[in-house]
Amino acid sequence: MGRRTKRECVKRYQEKKALQAREKKLRSRATLAAKNRKKVAKKEKVVRKLKEAVKAEVGRGRIARPTRKVPAGKAKAKTASKAAHARTKKAAPAKKKAKVAETQRVVVSQEPPEKKILGIASNPGRRRRKAAEGEKKYTGFSLAEDVGVLDPQKDYSGYFTKEKGRGGVIFEGFVVKPSEKGDGLYDVAVRYPDGSIHHKLHSAHVLREITQPFDKLLKRTVTRTMHGGGVAKGHIKKYLGTIHPEDPTVHTFLIGYPELETEEYLTNYKFGFDDTEETERYCELDPLEPTAAQKFDSYKHPYAKGERIEVDEKDQMCVDIFYCHEGKMKSVPVWVPRNGTVATLRHCIWQKSEWMDGWQPSAQTLLYGEHLLGREPSKPLKDFEIDDRDVISVQLIPLKELVKARDLENEYEKLHRMDVNIREMESLEDRPRKGKATGKSAGTSRMNDQYSRWKLDEVTKLVELIEEWYRYGKHRESGLWSGIKSAGGETFKRRKASDLRIKWRNLKNSAKLPPERRRGATAFPESLYDEVRRITKEWDSVKAKTGP
Repeated sequence: MGRRTKRECVKRYQEKKALQAREKKLRSRATLAAKNRKKVAKKEKVVRKLKEAVKAEVGRGRIARPTRKVPAGKAKAKTASKAAHARTKKAAPAKKKAKVAETQRVVVSQEPPEKKILGIASNPGRRRRKAAEGEKKYTGFSLAEDVGVLDPQKDYSGYFTKEKGRGGVIFEGFVVKPSEKGDGLYDVAVRYPDGSIHHKLHSAHVLREITQPFDKLLKRTVTRTMHGGGVAKGHIKKYLGTIHPEDPTVHTFLIGYPELETEEYLTNYKFGFDDTEETERYCELDPLEPTAAQKFDSYKHPYAKGERIEVDEKDQMCVDIFYCHEGKMKSVPVWVPRNGTVATLRHCIWQKSEWMDGWQPSAQTLLYGEHLLGREPSKPLKDFEIDDRDVISVQLIPLKELVKARDLENEYEKLHRMDVNIREMESLEDRPRKGKATGKSAGTSRMNDQYSRWKLDEVTKLVELIEEWYRYGKHRESGLWSGIKSAGGETFKRRKASDLRIKWRNLKNSAKLPPERRRGATAFPESLYDEVRRITKEWDSVKAKTGP
C-alpha cells in the first residue's frame, strides 16, 4: 500500500466525519418519528378510554344523553346522506375484491435491506410506482452507499474520474485496474492540463466520490487516429452499457464521425487515456475546455525573460529544495548568491523550473516554507542558518526551529576536544567490601544445586527412559515427564519435570546442528546425539502414520 499524503488523509477524515454525521442525522430523525408515533398512540389511547367511560356512564343512566333540536330541512338532508352512505358501504366489498385481485397479478418488490437498517419508512406512492414499472436502476449512487453501506464486490476498473484541483483546474482520470499493492486500491491514470499522464493510487472510498456516470460522457469529443495517419473528430452519441457478460468492466459506446459520415462501437478501454501498452488505443477522449474561472497559475512565469540572475562561481552557494512528488521526497539543487535574500531565492527557483520538465514551484509542496517567501522577501538567507561557505549543500531551516546547524557543529567540536581525567587503577583487594559474610555454612546453595550442569550419566539415563517410554506407548499418557523423573530415581533427584522436558528439547535441537556449531558447558559424545536422532526419526514416522 502506498504512503498517503497529508491532504489525502485530511480528505479521508473529513469524508468519514461527514458520513457519520449524516448517518447520525438520519437515525435521529427516525428516533424522533418513533417518539412522535408513541405520543400520538398514547393520546389516542387516553381519548378512547374516556369515550368508553362516558359511554358506560350513559348506559347506566348516570349521565343524560345529549340531545339537540335539528331543523326539518337539515333532518331530511341528513337522512338522505345516511341512505347514500349505506348504498356505498354495500358496494365497497365488491370494489375491494377487484382491487385485491388486480394487485395479486402485479409483483411488488420488497424494500431494500438498507432502508430497514436505517429505519426509514417507505413512500406508498413509490411502492405503487415499483409495482407498475418494476425496480428502477439508477446510474448514480443510492442512499445506502451515501451512509456507508457499500458493496464490497464492486469493481471500479474502467470508470472515468473527475476531480477539481487548485484554481478550478479539472483533472480527469481513468481507472486502469486494481493495484497489487493492497486490497481496495486502484491504479488511476490522471491526465494533467498540459497533456501529461501520471499514475496514482486511489482507494475505493475515494473513487466512489470522484467517478462519474457513463451517461455523462455523451456528446464528448473524441479524436480518432486513422490507419493512414489522418485524424478524425467524433463525438459520443449513445451509451450501450455492458454487453460483454464475461467482463462486466467493459462498457460500450456508439461513436459518430460527422466528417466521415460513419459510426463505430468502441469500449471504454479503447479511448481511455492510459499510457500502458496492455490495450491497443487508437482513439482518445478530448479534454474539457477550460472555463474562465480556471487559473493556470502553475504555467505563468512571474518574471520577464530578461530578468535573470547570473551567479558568479566565486560568490555562490547551493541550496537543496526538498519537495514531495508522488509520495516520495525529492531534492532539487538551486545555486544562489551568497549574500542573497528570500526574493533572490524565489527568482532562482523560477529560473530553475524553466528547463525542468514536470516540476513547477507553485504547484508543489516545498518544505522550505512558501509563507516565509511571501511575507518577508527582503530577509537575508543567512538568517535561515544557511552556511556561507563556497560549496555546501544544506537544507533551508525555518526560523522557528531551535536546533541550529552551527550550534550543533560547535558542540560536537567542543566534545571532541574535551579533556578527560583518567583515574589510576586500584586493586580490588584494597577496596573495602560492602558487607560481611553471614553465618551460612559454606557450600553450594539450593539455587546452584538446582541449576547445576548436566552430567553424562544424567543425559544417558534420560535418553534411555524416553526410548523405553516411546517403545511401550507411555508417551500418550498424561504425566510423561513426571513419570520419567520418578523412574530415574536418584539420578534426577536435583531435577524437575520441566527441566527434563527442556533438556530433551535442547538435545533434539543440538542433534540437528554440526559439531562445530553446538554450544554448551559439557561436551557429550557423538554417539549420544546419534541415538537422539534415531529416536526422533523413528517416532516421528510412527506419529505420521498412526497419529499422536
